[in-house]
Order: sequence, then C-alpha cells, then structure tokens
Amino acid sequence: MKLSLYVSFFTAAALACLAGLDYSDIARWGLVRRSDVAALLPAEGYRMICTTNVAPSYAWFLNGSMSSADEGNPTVLECVDVQIPGMPKELVLDGTSGLYPIPELGWYVGPFSVEWDMNVYSGFGVLASTTDPWNGVSCWAEGFTPGAATYTCGTGFGSGFYGGYFALTRTDYPDIVTVTTNYVAVGCGSVLRDYTNPDKFARLEDGVFKAYEVVKTPAHWEFQGLACLPLANPLAPFSGSLAGYTWSTETSGEPPYEFYALYDEYAVRKFASDPISGATTSLDFHRDEEPFDIVPMIYVGPSVSTNSL
Repeated sequence: MKLSLYVSFFTAAALACLAGLDYSDIARWGLVRRSDVAALLPAEGYRMICTTNVAPSYAWFLNGSMSSADEGNPTVLECVDVQIPGMPKELVLDGTSGLYPIPELGWYVGPFSVEWDMNVYSGFGVLASTTDPWNGVSCWAEGFTPGAATYTCGTGFGSGFYGGYFALTRTDYPDIVTVTTNYVAVGCGSVLRDYTNPDKFARLEDGVFKAYEVVKTPAHWEFQGLACLPLANPLAPFSGSLAGYTWSTETSGEPPYEFYALYDEYAVRKFASDPISGATTSLDFHRDEEPFDIVPMIYVGPSVSTNSL
C-alpha cells in the first residue's frame, strides 16, 4: 500500500517536472481519478466532459455593375457572385467602418455615413473610396435597415457615375457545431486537477504532459463588440464607464421613464431607443446629432471553452 503511494507521488512529481512546474505546483496538484490515491485503476474506464459550440455559417455575395459618364459609358465595375470576406452577419452603420473591400477590384461595399459640403449622407452603397468617395464612380441608396439579408443601391454618388445597380445578399448555411473535450481519462491513466482551482487540470496525451483551463463566460451584454459585464438582464439603472463611453441613467417622457444615455470624450451623446424595463435581448442606441446612425447592444448567452496553458 505504502509502496503504491510512493510510486504515485513520484510519478506525479516527474510529470510535473516535465511540464516545467515548480515544487509549489506539485504540492497543490493531486490525482483526481479517485479519492483513494492508492487505487490507480479507474473502474469506469473512459471519462469525458464535452462542450458543444454552435457558430453561425453564412456568406455575403455582391452582384451588379455600373458604368461611368466617360465617352461610350464604359463599365467600370462588374460583380457576379463576388464573395465579400470579413463581413459580420448583422451589418452595422458606424461612419465608414461598415465598408468592406471588394476583393481585387478596389471598391468598397456596405453601410456608411459621410459628410460633404455641410451635408451628411447615410445609407448603403458601393464606393470608390472610404476616405474620399466623391472623386470616383460610386452608387448608393439612402437609408439603412439593420438586420436585413439583402441590400440594394442604384443612385449615383460622387462624380462620374452614369448608371448601374448592385445587390448585396447574405446566404445562410447550417450552423457549424463542434464539440470540445475538456478532459479524458483512459484505462489506468490519471488526470491531475488543481485543488485550488477545479477548472484547471492536466493529463498525458501521447506521452506529452499538457495542462488546461476551463474558461466559463457568463451571459452578458455586448456593445460595439465589447462586453458590458456590469449590466444585467432585465436591465437596471447604471452609471459608470463601459465600452469606451460614460454611461448614465436619465429620465424622460410623460409618465416619466428611465433610459440609458452614453457620452464619449467629445460629449457626443447616444441614447437608448427604448426605456429600461423588463428582459430583452437587444437595445438600439441613436446619436443625438447627425449622422443619426443606430448602434445595437445585444445580449449574448453563456459559453464554455477550454484553453491550453
């Protein structure tokens, strides 16, 4: 019995040394296959904990053409099922950051908002440039609807446009489902688990000692791609700094209701389109001045992933 315990301890210490762990790590790691460390043959054989991950699968395709006002009205851009890489599933109007390059052709496509000659132009289009769309053949459609699967445009924008029409369409595919194995114990092998943090564990894999950590991300709100962990669901009054803005809870209307107001470093204000009340999965924010773009805040469910240490 004692001999078996000594063998177990020195085996664990040797594995820990191979992984570059110091003696303090060895002292707080233990054999977790069974509470009785003398019994190194797990009766259940295989043991797994798996996490199912679901990711949306989609692609944006651009079709159409446009010609310039040059002699003969030559075609300057033609697209037939051209895939636009990198586009998110839900397009967002935020200045020119929602424009994405059309591969190898030099133009850009997406929602945009630009100022020219004291006027703000906001909508969807195919632009020759993100910094100076006026000096090139471009077209657009005024207005933008978040969450749509098809966007079209056909009005001249900038200089040199003669005629044309484009349609950007999202094709949705079945979600990609993957399964992550968090840990495995096989036969008489052993899994080492950190006693101070049960989400950390280690195991032998093909003769290599590897350490892992299970990372649990709770359900949370996201605004412009950044997590807003202090916000709950249902929403409640909040004041503080989140996602690059100073948040405050303000009151308006008759009868009065509460809503979020956000201020950036230049005191430009965004405000929530709906009052703070009840559970919801999204909330739209609007600017208090032109351009009157809409920025959504979405509620993301909990997730679990396994990272290699």
